Amino acid sequence: MPEPLSSDALLAQVEALLFAADRPITPGELLRVLPEPQPERDDVLAAIDALLLRHGEAGDRGFLLVEVEERFQFRTTSATAEAVGRLSGLRPVKLSRAALEALAIVAYKQPVTRGEVERVRGVDSGGVLRALIQRRLLRVAGRRDEPGRPIVYGTTQDFLDTFGLGALDGLPSLREFTQLGDEDIEAVADLLVAPDDLKKQVTFDEYAARVARDEVDARVDERLAERRPPDPPSPPESTP
Repeated sequence: MPEPLSSDALLAQVEALLFAADRPITPGELLRVLPEPQPERDDVLAAIDALLLRHGEAGDRGFLLVEVEERFQFRTTSATAEAVGRLSGLRPVKLSRAALEALAIVAYKQPVTRGEVERVRGVDSGGVLRALIQRRLLRVAGRRDEPGRPIVYGTTQDFLDTFGLGALDGLPSLREFTQLGDEDIEAVADLLVAPDDLKKQVTFDEYAARVARDEVDARVDERLAERRPPDPPSPPESTP
């Protein structure tokens, strides 16, 4: 019968598995593929903790170990992104202003219907929502229990992974961004440019801040009401 792995051997096994994985993986997934006899879960968690101490900060290295909602993955650093991109042929994800708007609204208000997204944005958002679903940043989260049974949308695990969030509570809070001054908000808006201009693109957190602040501002409703056409006059009642 095989001997249990020593602490050093288990550390090496876990490190190799995390290095070879092409996605964040959980301790349970590690347990299922480690050699028999299967180690204790606590031992695997201890190995992960040791690796986080060893690789949790990049320092002068080009990669680090990150945790995303109790899942773990080795990732290259932003400083090496250009060279890694040339090697892999992959291009960074680019999101348009419209996509960032819709994504921020869904992230903060989910589950949310298309109509609710359009109410905040003031424009048709069907195409943008479909594109975000295709990119696996949004998902259909069910239907609202109301007339018409409208579809509701929510964010995905890929959304959390893409923006480096452990969970949705890692999003900037509304309170933080309602404290921004008008000059700060205008500065963020001035940075919004075409998607191909990566040097000036704002981050998701920066853009989400502006959208979140607008969302809690009652003047949004007032502006939308001003743009909404008046209801047509009711037909005169017929006399008997």
